[in-house]
Amino acid sequence: MFAERLEEALTHMSPEAALRSACADANGSVYREAMPQAGGQHSATTLVAALVSGHEVWWLNVGDSRLYLHSTGTLRQVSEDHSWVAERVREGALPAMALRTHPRRNIVSRTVGFEPAVEPDTGSLRVGIGDTLLLCSDGLFGPLTEQEIADALSGNDLAGVAASLVDLANHAGGPDNITVVLGRPQP
Repeated sequence: MFAERLEEALTHMSPEAALRSACADANGSVYREAMPQAGGQHSATTLVAALVSGHEVWWLNVGDSRLYLHSTGTLRQVSEDHSWVAERVREGALPAMALRTHPRRNIVSRTVGFEPAVEPDTGSLRVGIGDTLLLCSDGLFGPLTEQEIADALSGNDLAGVAASLVDLANHAGGPDNITVVLGRPQP
């Protein structure tokens, strides 16, 4: 549904506005479908999305699913997590290592579908030939280090690299769902 709404919105909106519109629609759908019934639990999810046109990338995230850029052998996290621990790290109240070790690292502070509306983070960047975009869930970056992810991203076959990343995360304990989407600009 997100992709269809995004494609429709792109016919009359800027890339960032189209991403925001698709996110708002997805949030509303999840919220309506997941409303607690008679005291039940309310469900929600995280979201990371990228829209690529040539060497321009527009992105959006809600929660702790991430967008990374792998360029010249270096992995850089582009999106910021919406989690209790990440917010404390950004404030300087916790050290960066807490992102991997703190017992509350999985408490997400912003999600799709928990509230009637959500405010995503958005941004844009330029990518070059040889760069790789990685969109992933915490099931990947939780059990693996950034160096392990960067090493795996050096392969040329993106389908093989994605499968390898999932296998590595599973072998490292894989306590959560593992979602991996990869993309590279073409010459």
